[in-house]
Amino acid sequence: AITSTPTLLKPANFINANGITYDASTGVFAWQYAGDFALALNINAIASAANQVVYIYAQNNTGSGWVNTTNSGKAFPLVNGQLTQIVYSNAVTRTAGQQIRYWIYSNDSKVTLVTDTLPTISSTVYIPAIRIQYSG
Repeated sequence: AITSTPTLLKPANFINANGITYDASTGVFAWQYAGDFALALNINAIASAANQVVYIYAQNNTGSGWVNTTNSGKAFPLVNGQLTQIVYSNAVTRTAGQQIRYWIYSNDSKVTLVTDTLPTISSTVYIPAIRIQYSG
C-alpha cells in the first residue's frame, strides 16, 4: 500500500542506458556521463476508495545532501477499483556524477501497487508494479 507519507521508490529492476547505475537498496540512480535522456517511470496501481491521487517527485543529490527537484512533481488521480498504469515521463539532462532518486505517496492509504500478468498470454508476461527506464 502507498501511504500519505512520501516513500522512497526502490524498484527491484531497472532497464538502463549505458553509463547509468542503479542501487536497488537505496533507490539511487547515478550517471557516469553527462547527456540528454528520456525517462519512463511506470507504476501499476489500484485504489480501494474514491478520490485517490498518487504523487511522484524526484530528488537530486547536490553533494551536500538531497534536495527536491523543482518541477519534478506529478499527480495522478485514480478511479476506484480500476487498475491504472501511471506513466511519469520526462526529457531530462543529467551531468556526470549526478544522483537522482524518486519518492511516491498518495493522499490517503487506499492505494496499492500491483504486479499483474497479461490475460490469456502467459503467466510469465508481467505488468510490473514499478518500472523505471532511462534511454539516451
